[in-house]
Amino acid sequence: MPDAEGTVAVVTGAARGIGAAVALRLAADRTAVAVVDRRERDTARTVAA
Repeated sequence: MPDAEGTVAVVTGAARGIGAAVALRLAADRTAVAVVDRRERDTARTVAA
């Protein structure tokens, strides 16, 4: 992916699975990511990764 520095993404379902993978990939590409999920504990794990 091209450098996405300066962009913002909102990822729903980000606690696990595809949503978590997308959130982590976007963050690796220097995108500011807002993660959203109804599972607070699992969401915190994604953010910590």
